[in-house]
Formats: sequence, C-alpha cells, structure tokens
Amino acid sequence: MIKTIRFFDKNDPPYDAIALPNSWYFFCLSKELKKGRKKIISIGKRQIIIYRGSSGKPYAAENICPHMGGMLHKGKIRKDSIVCPIHNFEFDKTGHLQQTTFGIKNRGEMCLERVPIVEKNGIILFFYHKYKEAPWYDITFPDTENWSDISFMRLAFNTNPFYLTQDVSDTIHYAAIHKFRNVRYIQPPVTDGAKISSRVMMDGYFGLKRYDIEVNHQSIGFGFGVNETTATELGLTIRYYILSRPVTRSRMYLICGVSIKLLENFSNIHPLLSKLPKKLLTKIITPLTSVALYFHLKFRDRLYWEDRIYTPPTQGVFGITNGAHINSLNMYLNWSDHFYCEEDKLPKTKYTKVQR
Repeated sequence: MIKTIRFFDKNDPPYDAIALPNSWYFFCLSKELKKGRKKIISIGKRQIIIYRGSSGKPYAAENICPHMGGMLHKGKIRKDSIVCPIHNFEFDKTGHLQQTTFGIKNRGEMCLERVPIVEKNGIILFFYHKYKEAPWYDITFPDTENWSDISFMRLAFNTNPFYLTQDVSDTIHYAAIHKFRNVRYIQPPVTDGAKISSRVMMDGYFGLKRYDIEVNHQSIGFGFGVNETTATELGLTIRYYILSRPVTRSRMYLICGVSIKLLENFSNIHPLLSKLPKKLLTKIITPLTSVALYFHLKFRDRLYWEDRIYTPPTQGVFGITNGAHINSLNMYLNWSDHFYCEEDKLPKTKYTKVQR
C-alpha cells in the first residue's frame, strides 16, 4: 500500500470556488481551422465562435447575434463576414453590421462582441475576461528555429487553471510527483508582469549513468506556458508547450506540445547517431518523448491537479527549505492577482504551512 499525504492546506478552496482567471487561452491549432470554416468553444457560461475568412485571417466573437440572439455558428461565412442564420444579418470582420435581411447596407450601432485572438506558430489563442475587457498583456512566442515540428496531444482534467499553473512555483512536485532526485533551485520563482518563471536542476538517469537535468519553466498568464528541459550531457533539449482552456471552474482541457532540439554533442551518446540525419532522429525521439509526457500527465500530475495528493518523495529536495517553498507559493498567489477581478482574488494568507 502506498502511503499518501495531502500536500496543501486542508482549507484550499474547491475548484468551483475559484473564478476563471482573465487570461489568454488556447482555442485550436491553425491547421484545424480551414478557410471558410468555423469552430465554437464554451468557457464558463459563454460560447465563442471563431472562423477563418477568405483572406485567411481568423476572427472570433461571442456566439450570439445582437439582433435577436441567433446562434452564429449555425450561420454562413461570406468572405470575411459572418451571417446570422435567423434573419441573414451580415457582420463584417470588424463586427459591424454590414447588410440586413433585405440587402440594405447599414453600418449602424449594432455590432458583434468581438473576442481578441492571436495566431502564431500554428496556435490560435483567445483572450477571456469576466467583463469582456481588452487584453492587458501580450503573449511572447519562443523562437522555433532549429527546433523540430511540434507534436500535440490533448487531455482533460477536473481542475482549475489556478492549480494547473501552480507547477511553476511548486518546485517540490518534481520530487514528490515525478520522482526526480536532488531537486534544487538555480533560480527561485520570479515574476515580471504577466510572466512567472523558475529554473531548477535535478538528477536524471540514462541507463545507470546519472546526469543533470535543467528545467526552465515559464508561464505567461494561465493559458500559455513553455517548459524547456535540457540534458547537456546527452546533447538534448525538449521544449514542452503547456496550453490550456477551461470549460468550467472545475473542468479544463490541457493541450501539450513537444518539440526537440539536438545539441552539437548529441552523437556522444553513441557513435552511430552521428551517421543519422537530425531530421530522422527528431522524428524518432519526439513520439517517444510524447509517450513519456502523456504518462507523467495522466498518472502523476493528475494526482496533484485533481486529487491534491502527493506520494512522499524517496529522495530529499536540496536547497529548498520549507520556508522558501512557502514563499514561492505565496509569490504565485500574489502574482495571480493580476488575472482576477477584485471580488475574485484569493486571500493573501493562504499558505502558512506545508505538511511533509
């Protein structure tokens, strides 16, 4: 029987008691939205539609016609405009009413509620705000030169964005959940506006040989994160894209992308590797890495995100005292204030002790 401990304070609020953060979130992959096609998603009590017009540019709006409440996803796309299925009201790419049922052109006050979106690196993100305010920060996408194509997977968890993103400051979970040894800080969590980041070193094993793993974890808001894991001795860096989209306060989708970058010394593992083209090597390594990631997310991180339960680490965490860990968690809590309306912010004295 595996003994488990509950790691966080027993007074942690339940998932459905924490409001959805105002943040950029994942909508879909670019390749999933063809010209002349549309998709809808639900977030909280709202539905958002996205479509790609004839120009190739995507547009998003609240999935409701301001005239009489028609559901826009049942309508047609005409060039870069969308047409309501009830009275054929046509709204252009700016959201303004372009044409009415009888063909009368009218750019009056009637307007769709447009939703901010951004498309880059094959990913489409949208901005959610409780009161539909404009984004207050931008997403910085990492450089993809010399990196392999991104391989994506989708999973669903019964959790809240607040707990899912907490990984960046909860360094001890690498030992407690993922069973890495000698976990220690290179850089404790730091914040910079909408960004929170940390750097951690830990022990990994390839066969019987120990090697250092450096993890550079960065989240920009609650829906976009990048985790770069480097094993210099193996000549390999793996980039994980951590993208999320909440459906409700207690249910969300996690979309993870895997990309590989081979360093110059990669062939040191075995001489035969130098004879294989890098493109072939990345095609072999990427799916293997994706399988390992799926295992960790589905069977280990799930304990943390859904059950809030840890299994005790078999090896200590070095250089990270209980007090330092509490400071990191409270830093995360303070950082989260940027993304909540005043009435939704969590208490500032939430983390006072950690059960070990």
